[in-house]
Amino acid sequence: MKISECQFYRFYVRLKQPIQVGGSKTYRRSGIIIELLDENGRRGLGEAAPLPALHRESIEDVIKYLPELKTWILSAAEADKNKIVPQFFPPSLRFAVDAALLSLRAKRSRLSLASYLNPEAAEKVMINALLLRGEMNNGDKINRIKEAGYKSIKVKIAAGTLDDDAENIRRINDVFEGQAAFRIDANRSLSLRQALIFAEKVKQVPVDYFEEPLNEASQLPDFYQQSEIYYAADESLFQMENEKPLGLKAVVIKPQLYGGRTEIEKLIEQFKEQQIVISDIFSSGVGLNTLIQYAAALGQAQ
Repeated sequence: MKISECQFYRFYVRLKQPIQVGGSKTYRRSGIIIELLDENGRRGLGEAAPLPALHRESIEDVIKYLPELKTWILSAAEADKNKIVPQFFPPSLRFAVDAALLSLRAKRSRLSLASYLNPEAAEKVMINALLLRGEMNNGDKINRIKEAGYKSIKVKIAAGTLDDDAENIRRINDVFEGQAAFRIDANRSLSLRQALIFAEKVKQVPVDYFEEPLNEASQLPDFYQQSEIYYAADESLFQMENEKPLGLKAVVIKPQLYGGRTEIEKLIEQFKEQQIVISDIFSSGVGLNTLIQYAAALGQAQ
């Protein structure tokens, strides 16, 4: 089965509120949708949307590769063959092409993408609620999260607001009557001392894990030993080759940062003893659907 058409579409999505990544604010998301059609009219979609300050490549870099990508797809990538996307394409683009090819193969097999990747894929995927910086005082949103039945809440904290952040987390915990687990993300902003002081302030709160609490990743085992709170790795995964530091409970994987399915599966295999959390980067519906399918393919409700 040959791929007969390859189209690219540019999209823009204005965010309801700006997000801050790496010290800069982003007010909208922009990316490329890849559409593949086979000779029978089946369609596969993928999204390449590098996030400024997170990806090394920009959307302009992605666009420069599109003519070469189209040539490769139409000449080399049969829809029913497990072709590996060339490594010289940037990660966000490899992610998009792989997603489009895999979804096309799944449709040919009359399966969901998750079931195509894993016959024992989970039927349901658990997600956590997200409170960005400045939202922990948003009573309406907190109540909506509770009414929706979320069992875990990811909250963003910062070095300059730790006292307020701890107080807000305790207050939110009271609203949930201790029935929701917190995933506290510091984005590598804290010293070991700051993290330990903060951990003491929320010791009565059910904390699932601290995500990237320290600005020095080498001290993460010390944080666990002194606080007895597990942590999760996200950005620091790039520094972990075969080591699995003491206290590492979960790995947060943003597939768009790593490339195609082959790279993602290697990472999952490397950390198979840890909890795998598939994380989004404010994608459009196309990218988000791919991530949901990838999460379901893990075979467990995450």
